[in-house]
Amino acid sequence: MITANEYEKAKEGDRKAIEKNMPGDPQVFTYQMPEGYQVIENNPGIPQRK
Repeated sequence: MITANEYEKAKEGDRKAIEKNMPGDPQVFTYQMPEGYQVIENNPGIPQRK
């Protein structure tokens, strides 16, 4: 099961990557799961591909 902390780290990493490619106001950033991915409750680590 993915922990809240791991999820936050993933969000932070994605936010940094997006800001690097599209600089802007980080306050407007909202996180969405990448297309084709889902959080699998019984699977440790990052969200897995469907």
